[in-house]
Amino acid sequence: LVDTQNGQPTVKTCAKQHIETFILHLVAQSMATTLGDAYIKCRICNNVYKDPVMIPVCGHSFCAACVRNLPSTGTDAKNAECPGCKHANQSGIFEKDTVLPNFPLMRLLAADTVNRPDVSDWTPVKPKQDQAPVAVTQPVVGDIATHLGRLKLMNNKKEANIWKRVEELKDFGLPPGMAEVVEKQDRKVGIRIFILDNSGSTEQPDGLHVPKLKAGETKVNARSCTRWEEIKRMAIDQADLNLKNQTPCKFFLLNPSYAARRSNWQNLKAGKDYCDIDPLGSTVDEQMNALKNMLENTEPAGGTPLDKCIAAVGRHAKQEMEAVGDQDMNAYLVVVTDGVPTDALNTPSKDATDATIKEIRKICSEYPLFVVVRLCTSEQSVVDFYNKLDQELELPLDVLRNLEAESREIKRMNPWLTYFPELHAIREGGTNLSLLDRLDERPFTGGEVGTFLSMLMLCKDDPPLPAWEDFQAFMDICTAFSTGKPNVYDPFDKQMKSMMDANEVRKAIQGR
Repeated sequence: LVDTQNGQPTVKTCAKQHIETFILHLVAQSMATTLGDAYIKCRICNNVYKDPVMIPVCGHSFCAACVRNLPSTGTDAKNAECPGCKHANQSGIFEKDTVLPNFPLMRLLAADTVNRPDVSDWTPVKPKQDQAPVAVTQPVVGDIATHLGRLKLMNNKKEANIWKRVEELKDFGLPPGMAEVVEKQDRKVGIRIFILDNSGSTEQPDGLHVPKLKAGETKVNARSCTRWEEIKRMAIDQADLNLKNQTPCKFFLLNPSYAARRSNWQNLKAGKDYCDIDPLGSTVDEQMNALKNMLENTEPAGGTPLDKCIAAVGRHAKQEMEAVGDQDMNAYLVVVTDGVPTDALNTPSKDATDATIKEIRKICSEYPLFVVVRLCTSEQSVVDFYNKLDQELELPLDVLRNLEAESREIKRMNPWLTYFPELHAIREGGTNLSLLDRLDERPFTGGEVGTFLSMLMLCKDDPPLPAWEDFQAFMDICTAFSTGKPNVYDPFDKQMKSMMDANEVRKAIQGR
């Protein structure tokens, strides 16, 4: 970088991130010169963007508050029409709660764009991510978030370590843009609770194990395993993922110890019937070891008493979920199972189903809870049961199958995407990111494809992708990206591939 001191040019030595920030200033100034005020002003309020968000169906951006205040369209109060699409006589109906933060635009605005800086006299400013994390006193390990203050402490730590968590999610295997979005969305999640089915049927050998790639490896050896082995590995992966994102979680065995069952699920014992993973605790390794030991020492047996276990979760995690509600946050209940509800005789029955539905309704009405049913079986009768339950309950419930089954469905709906294991892990734990939830529901629109690919392809401080309507420029970038080195595992084709297929992107945008 060249600066001026006393009228003389001077070479300045800067860290890599300072150079990136300088380049961002140049991009911002170039856009300002070319487009004037148009690119920094919201077309609804005509003011400089404040907390800009992007509408997934079309890619247009507005202030977050402006989108919230748009009038409803049709009979659904959640639906609105994009003003940009309306002006162009196009269809732009969207759900208000599906908008995404527009990180590239936020970064451009943060680069002193509004003031049109003179970059020739620019002084590097150390980015926030290099600041030392705020010191947080480590509380004694015990029940997670036993009072509201503890949850506030956890939130303060999250705010102080945003970029550390983004880096952790990238290490987990998420692309940089996706890691940023997932981290931001997960700030609203106060706790995740997992019910792990350890019934006798989980000894069936039709499970799936996809090991994570180690440094230097280029091939994944997916193999069959028991359903219980699949459940155990998923639980450990979710504990690791939530630790990286500093979100507390609990793991309950569906069939606890004899002593707990004899007390009607009242006397659950830590380390034997359930385990806590507490990101604020000073003994994280001990907690992970306790979870692994509980899982390894469990022998599958019994039925699927979901009603009793869900009721026990409601009692046991009452304080945590009340604190989550007081903080205007969400909680997720993830039921990992391979069977339909059973009664005291371990027999599927209408009474067992009705009792389970009653407990789900009760816990969802008392707490800000979303339910994910993660099936570890391909038995069609079980899949049909939970899909029907999803339709009839009219509650925030999502049904998810294993990696290979989901990849087949997504390949049918959105074949441009390689549905790699890390994406599946995010969906398994429940997510506020609606685009991930809709991957297996319908083909994406051009705007949704563009928005999703931005999360896959963009790195921190990259300028925004060309609008998908600028078809050739958009496709040039997609083609270059897809012809790079294969870097994710495709469970559909069972080989390493690029995250997306440019030819399928072309078809999705132009129409099949």
